[in-house]
Amino acid sequence: MEKAVVVRDSTSGGTTRTAVVDTKLAQAMAFKEWIAPVQTGRVVRYEITAAGRAALEGMLQTKDPAHKGLAEASEACVSDGAQ
Repeated sequence: MEKAVVVRDSTSGGTTRTAVVDTKLAQAMAFKEWIAPVQTGRVVRYEITAAGRAALEGMLQTKDPAHKGLAEASEACVSDGAQ
């Protein structure tokens, strides 16, 4: 099965891989407009949207009611372009 990689951009210009998910999950997130493409080609790069951040915040609140918000900068999800 094809995979998508979740990465975080660093202040030095590099990236750090934070997760690997099935491409179908990344496609479902794009369908719900939780992520949006910012770079196309063989590798498609997505960034989390305001709707995606709100959905994530809601999921985190459900899991941990003491959660106070997202302090991190936006993360990108990189897919191999299969859609």
